[in-house]
Amino acid sequence: MNKFSQALSISMLSLILLTSVLATADAKTETYCGSIPLQSTDWNSSVTLPKFDPALGALNEVNIDCGLNLSEGIYAENLNNNSIKYMANISGGFLLELPGSEKLSIIINRSSNGSLEGFDGNMDYSGPSGINASVSNPSEHANINVTAIEDFVAGEPGENITLPASVFVSSLLSAPGSTSIGISMKAGVDVCVRYSYDPTVNGQGVS
Repeated sequence: MNKFSQALSISMLSLILLTSVLATADAKTETYCGSIPLQSTDWNSSVTLPKFDPALGALNEVNIDCGLNLSEGIYAENLNNNSIKYMANISGGFLLELPGSEKLSIIINRSSNGSLEGFDGNMDYSGPSGINASVSNPSEHANINVTAIEDFVAGEPGENITLPASVFVSSLLSAPGSTSIGISMKAGVDVCVRYSYDPTVNGQGVS
């Protein structure tokens, strides 16, 4: 390779790298969020989000992020004369169905335990022999880069996409002797879609 060809190759490589950097620098994102409020499980619901407006440019990537919010409550009254120990195990999951048979899921697996003194004579789920407590847990997150991004492109202005969502939970309670015990579980979710795209400039796509 002569010096001229070498210099030309280096120049072309530099131009390609510069174009790639500029394209990355010019990339834009749009984020939209929807939510399902905290409610008793189990439930089937859906989240509706705006589709990407192709007038903005060329869509490159679709990312879905879910934040699952959980609140659990446990109530128990020890009716025995002696103190006891109790345990509550909660398991289940959240599922968001996406186009193209893709799914985003979050596993629910929690446990709690404690002890209660002998029955104090009052069936009130309080005092030394009872408990009635609720706990709000930190959100659990999961995200996915969608493969079928064309399903998120609007065919007309203001078009939305609806994603089915569900939460199912089961519980296992353990306490010896005569004990009144129960558990309640609430779940809600925040779902966000982030569109990454090359913006349109003067009616033309970025090249």
